[in-house]
Amino acid sequence: MNVYENRRPTAIISSPVATVAEVENTYQQIQTDIEFDASSSEDPDTPLDDLYFTWLIDDFHDVEKEEGKGMSGAKFTQQLTAGEYKLTLIVSDGIREDEVFHYFTVNSPPKPTSGSNGITSPEDEDSFIKDETITFIATYKDDNADTLYYTWRSLEVGVLGTSESSNPTLEIDDLKAGQHNITVTVTDKHGGVHVSGITIFVNNLPKINVVSPEADMTYGAGDEISFDASLSYDVEDGGGDALFYIWYYDGGSGYTQFDQGSIVERNFPNSGEYMIKVEA
Repeated sequence: MNVYENRRPTAIISSPVATVAEVENTYQQIQTDIEFDASSSEDPDTPLDDLYFTWLIDDFHDVEKEEGKGMSGAKFTQQLTAGEYKLTLIVSDGIREDEVFHYFTVNSPPKPTSGSNGITSPEDEDSFIKDETITFIATYKDDNADTLYYTWRSLEVGVLGTSESSNPTLEIDDLKAGQHNITVTVTDKHGGVHVSGITIFVNNLPKINVVSPEADMTYGAGDEISFDASLSYDVEDGGGDALFYIWYYDGGSGYTQFDQGSIVERNFPNSGEYMIKVEA
């Protein structure tokens, strides 16, 4: 009499691996196709086409069951939403079976929570004066409730700094003058990435040269005095024609605007000492 020993199959999950199954395509996608593959499972007595495969996909709320025989049961594609999963595979030859399980994550990249790109400060094409403090803020959310990490860069100078979702604000006061193409790269702990960008401008203060009147000049009450700042210039533009000038005087009670333009005239009917200020 011949005695036949049926040996147990070995269940092997090749995909998804016990790490992270990344969401692909755009950040708006809330589901992705995950490949389930147990075709490497083995049975010394039974060919794969005669094995039975049972998959249990547990998102810790509901358990989804997939069953099949042969390759159609060993390998298939399923859409899953972002989250943590426990995956169980049972392989049976009809007499004996083997069971394995592991955990994996379907990760959804960060998404902007406000505006088209998530950057709430500064606004696109904002202008700043050199050495002015610029506040960078981006607001994002993550379907996996991960901590988010923000890396701000200027394509012109490199990395500006980093922040986290617990405090997503970054302040910079040393950007060089010129145009800056700013990007923020937002990542989560599973490697999900979203990148947004804006353009800002940092300007040098104009160089103001007051030609007239000279400091500490004395005039008679009622004399017409020429106020001339026409040799002022803008560092970026190289000229002064595009500057907008505002003149102020202070006779002892605070500054008062009295005219606009690169060259203006004014008389002071009352004697006294006057402080003059021009802005451009």
